[in-house]
Amino acid sequence: MAGRAEFSLRDSFMERVKNGTIKLFLAHPIFIIWGGVSVALVMLTLCAFVLLQSRRDAFDYSTETSRNVALIAQRDIVRNLELYSLSLQAVVDGFQDRQVMALPLDLRRQVLFDRAATAKYLQSLSILDANGRILLNAEGQENVASNFSDREYFKIQRDNPDVGLYISAPLRPRLGPQDMSIALSRRLNNPDGSFGGVAVMLVNEQYFSDLFSGLALGPNGNITLFETDGTVVMRSPSSQEPGFQVSGASNLLEASVEDDGHLMAIESPDGIPRLYIFKHFAEFPLVLSVGLAPQDIYAAWTHRTVWIGSLMVAFGLAFIGLSVLFSRQLSQRALKPSCRCWRVPMA
Repeated sequence: MAGRAEFSLRDSFMERVKNGTIKLFLAHPIFIIWGGVSVALVMLTLCAFVLLQSRRDAFDYSTETSRNVALIAQRDIVRNLELYSLSLQAVVDGFQDRQVMALPLDLRRQVLFDRAATAKYLQSLSILDANGRILLNAEGQENVASNFSDREYFKIQRDNPDVGLYISAPLRPRLGPQDMSIALSRRLNNPDGSFGGVAVMLVNEQYFSDLFSGLALGPNGNITLFETDGTVVMRSPSSQEPGFQVSGASNLLEASVEDDGHLMAIESPDGIPRLYIFKHFAEFPLVLSVGLAPQDIYAAWTHRTVWIGSLMVAFGLAFIGLSVLFSRQLSQRALKPSCRCWRVPMA
């Protein structure tokens, strides 16, 4: 009996609390409106949090994708430059072999250059003497009167015995097609160690253009290969001829001390701020950067945010509107006088 009484008291207390709460809401319908506003605000806050997190995810995804693009392009460039460097080294080794240099001209050319000169994008391969004249050429252009002693790569190799492989800024060849090229060169030494000339190879810039044109970077994205002094080897897309100084190169050069990284650059020639993902070449004095415009990074996110945000705002306003209508109904009911009817039995 005591247990039943205890449960009865508890139920009675809960019923009074429930009825009191209902009466409070019925007496003050404004609470319903505030409740509806609070629920709508909570829903909008959660939606905003999810959308902000989605924005961070879009940034991280674009950064990682661009880093992978830069890595793939870097590896392709390194592999080809290493092959070209090995071909140049074979020419240097053959030049220092007396037996090779004693062969007849045609046979000597075949031994020194082998089939390297037929490689795609390889424009020319030559040996220059100490005065800058062509001593031997893969295309048989030894009788050309051109002199290359004024070229930067020739001066660098002549004045710096330990420079090794040198990659020049973009230039226009004086022989053959006039397509923009970069010169890869190595120093040639005489038996006594003195300067004997330069082995030089011209690589057509079309190689970099073809490599970069196949990369999807968005409508406002770009990819740039530049030397550590800021000279652009190739940029895609670009309306300028290779060889200009990259905008903001000092910041990129400072940041590219590490193997990879990213930098947000506000200033650019076209006025579009970009996030640059860059990779520094450990083997060569080159830096590769992939630039992504914020409007491309957040394009899908912006479209999705407009739709979801609009729907959530509309839903929140509708919820608040229903709360107002419900509170008005309660107010009207509260103002109506209560009517109690008794049924009188018939005699």
